[in-house]
Amino acid sequence: MRAFDTLRENFAVWHAEMTTISELATAQARAMAPLIAEEGRAEGGIGPLRRTVLDILGKNQAADALSALQGVGERLAFTEALLAIHPTLTEEILPTTTEQPQTNKAQGLRIAMMRATASADAAAKLNAVLGDTTPLYCNSFAELCERVGDATADLALLPIEDATEGMLRRSYHLFERFELHIACTVEVPSPEGGVSRIALLYHDIPPTLSEKEGEGVLECRTLATEDASLTELLTVANACALALRRIDTHTTEDGEEQYRHIIFRAGAQHLLFATYLALFLPRTVITERYLHFT
Repeated sequence: MRAFDTLRENFAVWHAEMTTISELATAQARAMAPLIAEEGRAEGGIGPLRRTVLDILGKNQAADALSALQGVGERLAFTEALLAIHPTLTEEILPTTTEQPQTNKAQGLRIAMMRATASADAAAKLNAVLGDTTPLYCNSFAELCERVGDATADLALLPIEDATEGMLRRSYHLFERFELHIACTVEVPSPEGGVSRIALLYHDIPPTLSEKEGEGVLECRTLATEDASLTELLTVANACALALRRIDTHTTEDGEEQYRHIIFRAGAQHLLFATYLALFLPRTVITERYLHFT
């Protein structure tokens, strides 16, 4: 019993000491932000700021320099302080189009879609946020994407997840090939049972959507070989109140590299999360940001 009491006392002392050290490290990380912001102000942007961290700390490798801010808590404190000084950083990290969103035309936005029940159900749901639309029926998923790519359709409906296969990587390959982006996704009943997720795709200009009715989603990509980065990514997501939706491991279309595709439900601190990635996990990129409608 005495040994247990000693262990408990030792742990209490150790915990108090470590808490003090952590608080000091967090305060130091916050104090670094104004200096780095001042030094990097001439050029602006994330790249120069990362290089300024490297120069100030005098390391040979950027990864070593950034790792001098030990611990996710300290790094988050630094990132939060930096955003308070440079709030426009998020415009570089999560760029938004300068064009006006697509609005409904007299005949409705033209949506390329398949003659399938799931597509019809998705279009019916989206009418609530898009208004009336004009369907343009296609014979293949590739044709859907091509129609949006060459502007003969404004938008396209493409399934990206179903109850049987999970994430449909072939769909992602298609819209990446045609340089399309996800405006939103909707859930519809799957013929096999469960639900499917259908994506509304656009090329240059997103449609007008009501954010009040949907939840934000972030999709990230990181190398499958970087387990430490994945651990840090999930820790940061948890601290920023991002709920993990799914993780999939895939191979690039050329078959040369494996990567992890990670989907989060975005929380109120998603901008802090995105800035952290740009500063400390630059090989993890946010590939899509959109709304999801159930």
